[in-house]
Amino acid sequence: MTEQLDFSKAKKEHDEYTVRIIKIMVRPLARFVIKHTTFTPNQVSFLSLIVGITSVIFIAWGGYFFTLIGASLAFLYLVFDIIDGQIARVKGLTSKLGAWLDGILSFVLIPLMLLATAVGLKDYFALFLGSLAALCFPLQFTFIYYYKAEIQSNTERIKIPLPGKFQFLRYLYGMIIFFPLLLLSAIFNKTIYTLWFFATVGTLFWVMLLLVQLINLHQEAKSSASKKN
Repeated sequence: MTEQLDFSKAKKEHDEYTVRIIKIMVRPLARFVIKHTTFTPNQVSFLSLIVGITSVIFIAWGGYFFTLIGASLAFLYLVFDIIDGQIARVKGLTSKLGAWLDGILSFVLIPLMLLATAVGLKDYFALFLGSLAALCFPLQFTFIYYYKAEIQSNTERIKIPLPGKFQFLRYLYGMIIFFPLLLLSAIFNKTIYTLWFFATVGTLFWVMLLLVQLINLHQEAKSSASKKN
């Protein structure tokens, strides 16, 4: 059975750079789990849920020690999240339910972790930053999927109006970068920097996203008008 496993299926197209790096780091563990255990993707997802909720509790508790434990558990949640997807793809166990569960966990837990980080700092300004940062993630995905489903009626990637050599910029930022940044800032006792980063970059991202959508729609309208003429 092991001989028939195709690990090339573990790769996923259009991963952000952070995910690609972390996948390389966890590859030995992922291969061990796939080859030598009978864990299903949903079982690993359930385990990641427990780890994720526990991390939120520790982070919200505050203080250097508890925040560091929480941030470490948050990173472990990411490891499990990556492994469950690789199990599904390599073993041919992908399903709509699994994809939905995987996405929902991340969409819910990351904003909760951001809010927990702010609560743990016990500071009103940190709470403001955390709330703004937590709001950015649902806004980004709402704008993306509304544009694709309601406006374009397709699932194609949104075109970025930049020369080809600058297309790499789309892979620099994403929600997965939150986990290593949180862990690093917890190690150095500077979690406020993580809140600053996602409150500012996250806000700039969804504003840029709206501008890109507006530019694309304007170009489509001009193209359609020129064809009619």
